[in-house]
Amino acid sequence: STARLRDIGAIELPLERQRSVAIAATVTAKAPGGSAAAIRLVSAHFTNMVMHHAWILSESGRLRQARALAQALPADQPMILGGDLNSWFGYRDAAYRELAHGLSAAAVEDRRATFGPMRLDHLLFRLPEGWRAELRRADRKYGSDHYPLVALIDAQ
Repeated sequence: STARLRDIGAIELPLERQRSVAIAATVTAKAPGGSAAAIRLVSAHFTNMVMHHAWILSESGRLRQARALAQALPADQPMILGGDLNSWFGYRDAAYRELAHGLSAAAVEDRRATFGPMRLDHLLFRLPEGWRAELRRADRKYGSDHYPLVALIDAQ
């Protein structure tokens, strides 16, 4: 990051197939008018399979991880949460819906697939009053097996 990271932390997620830890840090974002806001950034990578089931039956494991992550996050702090949620069912996946209770999608969102025909990757927001996010999927993979997501934040 080119921004100073503060309050760096790790959030251990429930064990499914392997150990998984979300990482979090706080940055100070400045609006063009000079006002500033502390934004919590959180990056997570949820399981794609549980130990005893194939990928198609792994939604319960992702839901456990999403619930644990949601409980560990502050409920009132501005935040951007993103990552590979392995949401095989896209926006209908239980893990995505669990996180979307306290956070929201971008005001404008490009909903194209990020891995094959599926939308596994997501960004969710809780921005300061008057701020707005626009989310786009990149057109190139840049060496990854997933298309990256790019958020543009309009700070008022």
